[in-house]
Amino acid sequence: MKIAGYVLGAIGILALIAPLAPVKKLIPFALPSQLTTGVLTIAGIVLIGLGIIFLRKEEKSSGKQHKEVPVYEGNRIVAYRRVSS
Repeated sequence: MKIAGYVLGAIGILALIAPLAPVKKLIPFALPSQLTTGVLTIAGIVLIGLGIIFLRKEEKSSGKQHKEVPVYEGNRIVAYRRVSS
């Protein structure tokens, strides 16, 4: 998922800079006429947003959740220990 987030972000950045004049000169092919500046800008923003969502989702789900169990000393709880669940 993390790689997909980075790929979507990179494609989004490319879509944002594609309509710029200096970049148009570097692109070896002509962009279709349906891809206006507004469409490319919106698509770029959406793709960057999706990339960020994928990266944030990966951040939240990374790592295992550990269950905490109490450590007793007599009848008192003196600490908590994490165990893999």
